Amino acid sequence: MSLEKLSRYLPLLRVFMMTSIFYGLFFLISYNGWTSVLFAGFLSAGLEARIRKSLKDWKRRAEESNCPRWRILVNDVEVGTISDAEYAQLQLAAFRDRRFYFRQVCNLFAIARQIFNWLVYLVPGAVFWLVFLGFVFWPREFAAALTEFVATVQDKGLAPFANSALIQLFTLSLAGTVFFEFMFGQNKFGFMNHHAVIVVDSIRERLKVPVIGTMTFEQMIPVGVAISTDTAGAA
Repeated sequence: MSLEKLSRYLPLLRVFMMTSIFYGLFFLISYNGWTSVLFAGFLSAGLEARIRKSLKDWKRRAEESNCPRWRILVNDVEVGTISDAEYAQLQLAAFRDRRFYFRQVCNLFAIARQIFNWLVYLVPGAVFWLVFLGFVFWPREFAAALTEFVATVQDKGLAPFANSALIQLFTLSLAGTVFFEFMFGQNKFGFMNHHAVIVVDSIRERLKVPVIGTMTFEQMIPVGVAISTDTAGAA
C-alpha cells in the first residue's frame, strides 16, 4: 500500500488508538498481558504524533491563498473544481464532525463482528490442517513434539508461564493475520472510511452533484495539466 493510499486512513487513527488502549487494558485485566499494554502505549503515541502532523498539514493548506486546484470527476465525468485550501478546510471540518466518530465507532463494531465470524471458520480449519499435515509428513517428530508440549503445559511449575505465552502468541498471531489480510488482502471486513464519506458528501453538496458514483480528484497546475490523482470514494 502506497503512502498516498495510507494517508486516507489518517483520520481514523485516533479511533484505532482508543481501541488499542481498550485492547491492552482488557488483556491486562484478563491475562496480566503487559505486552499488550506496552504495545498499545507505543502504538497510541505513534498514531497521535501522526495525527498531529496531519492536522498541522491540513491547517497550513487551508490558510494558503496561492494553492493548486482539484478537478472533481464523478464516474470519470468532470463536475467542477475546488481549491486545495477548500479541500483542506473540508477535511478539517470532517475530522471535527461528531458524526464521523459515531459512525466510525459503529463501523469498528461491525468490523469486529465480521473478524470474529471470519476467525470462527479460519482458526479451526488452520488447526485441523496443521495437525493433519504434521501427522502425514512428520508423524514421529510431530507426535513427540505434541507430547512434550502437553507435558510442559500440564507441569505445575511451568503451566502459568506456558499458558500466558500461549495466550500472547495466539493473540499476536490472530492480530497479525487480520492485519495482513486487511492491508494486503481482498477482505476489508466491511471497513468504511467515514471521514472520506463526509468530505465527499460536502463536496457533492457544494458542487450540487446529484449523481452517485466514484469521486476522483485530479490536482492541476495553473495551465490545467493534471499532475496527480486521488480517489476519495463514493460520492
